[in-house]
Amino acid sequence: MREIGAGCHSQHEKQSKLMNREMREMPGGLLPYTSVFIDAGMPEFTYALLQCVRCSHEREVLIQKLQKLWTTPTNTNHVLPLLSVRSGFDLYLRIMKFPPGSEVIMSAVNIPDMVHIVRHHQLQVVPLDISIDTTAPKVELLKDIVTPHTVAIVIAHLYGKMCSIDDIISFAKERNIQVIEDCAECFGGFEKLSHPETDLALFSFGVIKLHTSFGGSIAKIKDIDMYRKMLELHSTYRLQTRLAYMRKVLKYIVLYFCLDVPFVNKNGIRVFQTLGINHKDFAIKMLRGFPKNMLENIRMQPSDALLATMLRRQKLFSESDFCLQRLKGEYMAKRLPDSLDIVGIKAPVNNYWLFPVLAENPDNFVSLLNALGVEAYRGATQLTVVEPHNGDPEPFTPSPLDTTSVINSCTAYVPETNCGDDTSVSVKIPAVNKRYPHEAKYLIDHVVYLPINKLVPFHQLNCMLQAIRLAVNVDKVEVNGKLRVMLPSKL
Repeated sequence: MREIGAGCHSQHEKQSKLMNREMREMPGGLLPYTSVFIDAGMPEFTYALLQCVRCSHEREVLIQKLQKLWTTPTNTNHVLPLLSVRSGFDLYLRIMKFPPGSEVIMSAVNIPDMVHIVRHHQLQVVPLDISIDTTAPKVELLKDIVTPHTVAIVIAHLYGKMCSIDDIISFAKERNIQVIEDCAECFGGFEKLSHPETDLALFSFGVIKLHTSFGGSIAKIKDIDMYRKMLELHSTYRLQTRLAYMRKVLKYIVLYFCLDVPFVNKNGIRVFQTLGINHKDFAIKMLRGFPKNMLENIRMQPSDALLATMLRRQKLFSESDFCLQRLKGEYMAKRLPDSLDIVGIKAPVNNYWLFPVLAENPDNFVSLLNALGVEAYRGATQLTVVEPHNGDPEPFTPSPLDTTSVINSCTAYVPETNCGDDTSVSVKIPAVNKRYPHEAKYLIDHVVYLPINKLVPFHQLNCMLQAIRLAVNVDKVEVNGKLRVMLPSKL
């Protein structure tokens, strides 16, 4: 036994020395690109600011032009411009007036505000687990979680990916259940909008969304009576002031330089580190659309300046510019180490709004990447697990030997106890509760967002690939539970 242990120790020592040598050969310095970015430039910021100081806008004309733009041959549903996705969701529930205690099934990964809105209307939230490979809801679970109290199903298209919802539409129609399509993260032009049979679809143009207008949303509403009721109630909301929109745009200009301009990004990070401030948390906090008094602040109509900016940005949608985002996402997806699972890699439509991957030890992986100059992050969005409301048991927790958690069919991968590098066995472990969103929980517990977007030059993507491969290998080199790697001081 002593000889076997000594052999393992010697093997890890050799790997550790190899990793240290590779680190010294890495190109030095920070790659000044972030997991989220602002998809705009100074011309777009300038236009938005100019709209805030114009003497007058023809508000109705702006709305009509947006409605015409969003009415396509494949989706003729009615169009209502709004302040935010949250505004449209809340407005819809106010009109529907579902009985208290009714159940709303939601994709099990969503932002807390959407859950809060449902519960504010005295409705119960029921999570529907998703597939990590596609980010699509698991339609086969619907029959197990739907009840006579179910009134709506909310499907979120995550991370810039779109999934087919035909089966969900058919399932809901048979039971007279409303279907709401949350398209906040997946706008990709007017050829592929929401499903024409969804009762409500919501698109976002917030500051970190692709083709941003620094706020604003579009609702597509199937039923004409519902559209008229929503329009009538919406018209009673107070108007967002031009000054309020101007303040947001000015704040986002500062963030634009911090996130999108490499020189400012690189030196700004050093300043934050000197001051002992977490620059990532600071930036994400500044990007929040409704940091306080959410319900009060979403019940507003968009300002004329915001409507004008939305119209200009959406009229000038560039397919070639948009394809660049997808091209760089696909470039990296084909070259990343096989040991990194790319979330939604099998989605039928993938716009790569964000680039999430799964790591066995995500915090350690992020630390390694940061040390190597790659600004990976775990909290790039507010997305989290939608927990059951009725005190369902906690998800299955693997034993200490497990290196991952329960994924498809509740399979855990347990490493063998020999000294092999990548040898593992697959062990079937039954889930404690099939109604709990195990796969969504695993995703959120292990997700890491990589700084991959259209702003990153290909030569920098190649440097990032080198760092990611090294971080994956370093993460495997452990002796007595501790990393035996000295990071170069220049990093």
